[in-house]
Amino acid sequence: MPRLRAVLWVLGALAGCATASPRPVGPSSLGLSNRDTYRHYLASLPAALKMRHQVETRFGDRAEVVEGFCVLFRPERFWVRASAPFGGTLFEIKATSAHQVQLLSGVAVTADDRGPRYLARDIRRIYLQDCAAGATLTALRTGLRASCPLAADGGGIDTARGRDPADDALAVTVTKGGVVREKAFYRGGELSALVRYDDYRLEGGLWLAHQIVLESHTAPYRLTIVLLDADPSFDPAPLFATAPE
Repeated sequence: MPRLRAVLWVLGALAGCATASPRPVGPSSLGLSNRDTYRHYLASLPAALKMRHQVETRFGDRAEVVEGFCVLFRPERFWVRASAPFGGTLFEIKATSAHQVQLLSGVAVTADDRGPRYLARDIRRIYLQDCAAGATLTALRTGLRASCPLAADGGGIDTARGRDPADDALAVTVTKGGVVREKAFYRGGELSALVRYDDYRLEGGLWLAHQIVLESHTAPYRLTIVLLDADPSFDPAPLFATAPE
């Protein structure tokens, strides 16, 4: 029980500082305009994807490693199951929208849903939140940056210290090869979280980042995801009716 509570508390923290050195990003230049490159990026996002991960959460000098999977079903649904390194399910979380987060097992015993709600917000930041095709674009030497406001009603979380507000703006950096390199989230003009995507490889015909680091500027927290394998060739609908295997 103490270990599970510690894992969930770490997952529920807001973000920290990462210093990982950038690696070359996968596909070569598409040779398209910035607008068409960004449209290509959006069009290449899979409607559904099942991934197996290793995840390290670090808060201050404390770190925790879990393994498990994440099922994405765009635009807003996902399912996460996390396991301890030596086996056993730590928790399962199912989300059908920004406001519908269900605790399926494990986390319910804590009687505190802030941890899973923070995790849900991080999953959305990393995998599901992007600017639309009509976003404002800025040319960069290595690609482009798309900027846009975010809906004010998505992602705020109530805590013991009051309301933790939702992000209200997003900037997405995309390479000339049409893959995301970075996402920067803002609140009131201040950076609230930064996500970096690295080590791109082809998986099932998709260019996927095999290392993702989410960091923030409000707490000493960092979330590092290592992709172990991915499967885009499945029907996700049944996974939202029964527990995925």
